[in-house]
Amino acid sequence: MAYRLIFIPEVWGRVVKSLVHPNVLRLVEAFPESGVLLYEWGDGGSLAAQRLSPKEALKALIHVAEGLRYLHSRGLYHGDLKPENVIVVGGVCKIGDLYSLRKALSASYRSASPVCTHGYCAPEQRFSDLAVEAKSMGLENRRDIYQLGNIALSLFGIEPIDGEEWTEGEVEAKTAGIKPPELRDLIKEMLAREPWKRPNAEEVVKRVVEIYQRI
Repeated sequence: MAYRLIFIPEVWGRVVKSLVHPNVLRLVEAFPESGVLLYEWGDGGSLAAQRLSPKEALKALIHVAEGLRYLHSRGLYHGDLKPENVIVVGGVCKIGDLYSLRKALSASYRSASPVCTHGYCAPEQRFSDLAVEAKSMGLENRRDIYQLGNIALSLFGIEPIDGEEWTEGEVEAKTAGIKPPELRDLIKEMLAREPWKRPNAEEVVKRVVEIYQRI
């Protein structure tokens, strides 16, 4: 098995080493004195490099949503999800780039400013009023759901919608050709401007699994 080295502050090493889930990139070993983490190697590269059938794309969405459900259950959110940060290991999609992890409502886990990649940023990562309201409602993790919606677009060959450029018309136009209708409706909900209008990870898993089983 191959591995790679990631440099990350010690506090993140402790957080990441505690994470054990099939859809979260596994930390093999941590070296606190040097801040080096040894991760499992993604033999399949990133999700961005994959060419998937519609059903395979749904399976990838299930994998990432399952990983998010786990992270969110631990009070964590990613904040910089994109196809390049989803690593394929033995045909299984795993959430990587765990340096981005934040612990919701806990300043002690914020040693760096939250970041996101242009094109995938949620509206609350662009507009402070939405960010403040999301935090007050304990919904900071819903930015991951927006980004997962953008990953879904990319899997179907559609350009993502950055939160700074969000319009209802843009969402309608970019999701218009997605089938089946149940999947289109779900992605539209995931791309809602307001975090509180998006489904949680649990609901996303449930609905995508149902769609996957029907096609």
